[in-house]
Amino acid sequence: MVVREDKHQQKRLIAYVVPTKQYAQENLSSSVLRKFLKKILPDYMIPAKFVMMDALPLSPNGKIDRQALPEPDQKSQETEGAFVAARDELEFQLVKVWEKVLDTRPIGVKNSFFDLGGHSLLAVQLFTEIEKSLGKNLPLSTLFQAPTIEQIADIIREEGWSHSWSSLVPIQPTGTRPPLFIAHGAGGNVLFLRSLSDRMGRNQPLYGLQAQGLDGKKAPLSTIESMAMHYLEEIRRLQPEGPYFLGGFCMGGMIAFEMARRLELEGEKVGLVAFFEGHGPNYYIDPTKNKYFYDDRSIKERIKINIIGIFKLKGKERKDYFHKKKETIQRKFSSLKRKINALALKTNSKILIKRSTRRGIQRTIKSVHESNIQAQINYTPQSVYPGQTDLFQATKQPRGDYKFDPEFNWGPWVGAVKIHRINGHHATILHEPNIAMLANELKACLDQAQEK
Repeated sequence: MVVREDKHQQKRLIAYVVPTKQYAQENLSSSVLRKFLKKILPDYMIPAKFVMMDALPLSPNGKIDRQALPEPDQKSQETEGAFVAARDELEFQLVKVWEKVLDTRPIGVKNSFFDLGGHSLLAVQLFTEIEKSLGKNLPLSTLFQAPTIEQIADIIREEGWSHSWSSLVPIQPTGTRPPLFIAHGAGGNVLFLRSLSDRMGRNQPLYGLQAQGLDGKKAPLSTIESMAMHYLEEIRRLQPEGPYFLGGFCMGGMIAFEMARRLELEGEKVGLVAFFEGHGPNYYIDPTKNKYFYDDRSIKERIKINIIGIFKLKGKERKDYFHKKKETIQRKFSSLKRKINALALKTNSKILIKRSTRRGIQRTIKSVHESNIQAQINYTPQSVYPGQTDLFQATKQPRGDYKFDPEFNWGPWVGAVKIHRINGHHATILHEPNIAMLANELKACLDQAQEK
């Protein structure tokens, strides 16, 4: 098995299979393999694609030549279970949308979006196309409860259907352990938490907290305080008493902190406060402009920083610098075609939005995103949280005109910060392959917290 990037630069697990003579005669298929592996492997280890081969390519020294392994055929990929074709016009239209967005065919009405390699960026495109074709604006979290065309069609068919909106999204609601609640990043949605849920196992309930306003009906909440209050109301309907286990990605770290601070003041027990690349109040902020440093650097400023850096280098260091820059330029140029029609905004919290459309779902996402950014810029806590917090911090941090703080400016606001260094950068610590390291660290934190 190897990890490959798809055209959206998302890493996917690809299995290359050479059937023995016995299984070759039995017409071994992708669906049979997937069904077998699901009995012995967790979901995150199930390959997105299977490529059948007569033999694996070998290098001159007899080892598998991974560079020579072919790209999987996106156009024709078997899916799990008996293929069920569209049975009416609605399902037929949905099939066309799914095949266009997922770049895979044929797709049956019982095939899961996630089993087909779907992820949060593709979900935005999928629901935008559904709105364009059918005039239905569905929330992205619908995919957790209805991941197939058949189930989505049933929802659309319901007379007078209206989604019962809740910020609390059950991503993995079963299990005997205390539930873990994780707040959204600036983008507002929580689809990216599915990989973490798979890694945490079936005995660990996990709920996402998605931003109000993503349904396009209610206005987005405009402050960290109002978000914390609203999310605590929904959490308490599910879990009336502590201990509470809380987390947040990116700006969600501030929401988790504010929830923990309020619970502690009310005398409730907080078992865990986890920040996944979540920075503290005013970190990255330029106080003279009330903007983020890394969002406010012009091309001219970036060139100036690079030139100054070049003159500080000597001999081999300067040669290595130019070599790395050359590789970077070549890599970026090769990916330009994949990005030409869409813009993946900085960090995973900013959702893929096509410039050429002004459809409702995209206007909604943009509105929520802008509101969230302003909320974190304006946030100043009213008091400290005296307990320990766990900061899951990427090993690769952004360059910029700010002073790096190993504690992301949480030091003044919490009793203690325990730092967990996770391979990757801001946008990749919650994705393969780095998610394995993060999940193991998080499991250890939860085990330790629940022993107290």
